[in-house]
Amino acid sequence: MLNHQEGVSQFKLKLNFANHPNCEEILALERWRAILYRINLVGEYPINKVGFGNLSSRSSGNSFYITGSQTGSLQHLKKEHYCHVISCDIDKYKVEASGMIPPSSETMTHFSLYSAHSEINCVFHIHHPQIWKMLIEQNAFVTPASINYGSKELTTWISENISLDKQGKIVMKGHQDGLIYFGPNPQQVGQKVLEDYRKIRLVLS
Repeated sequence: MLNHQEGVSQFKLKLNFANHPNCEEILALERWRAILYRINLVGEYPINKVGFGNLSSRSSGNSFYITGSQTGSLQHLKKEHYCHVISCDIDKYKVEASGMIPPSSETMTHFSLYSAHSEINCVFHIHHPQIWKMLIEQNAFVTPASINYGSKELTTWISENISLDKQGKIVMKGHQDGLIYFGPNPQQVGQKVLEDYRKIRLVLS
């Protein structure tokens, strides 16, 4: 069951309106998003009309490009559907970004990973009920069930607990079906996602 606040940003936002060029970070993200959309790991819940899943890639420092809020229903995203997150303040829970639309409601979660480790350059947030259950059963790295998606508590918890030996994936136990994959580049992160997707397809077949 969806949380009634699903897809709603909990941070304060300063959005500077700007159109971005077709930079390599956006092109690489869009290539992988098209794959994940096709196999329903990002998209939109048809009944609730709420989007799920988001992708980001570090640009410089702790700034990054991320898919825009409520773009899950779109099969292909254009450059205006991506947002450049310039800075984040965890204490004030505030985001400054530039783009044509607001960044994903999970922006602060992505920031927590980029700020924790310079080796993390890409983050994919997907939804899949069977992969979610499989990883919980395999004792994967799991966030507390009491912590909701996109919250300051989640951002702080990840910042304090994440390490690079967690196999590049996080199960969001307080966010039904929600999973986070991270790594040095979109190719490696995408391959991790597809490996788990293939495993669960074999189990279900």
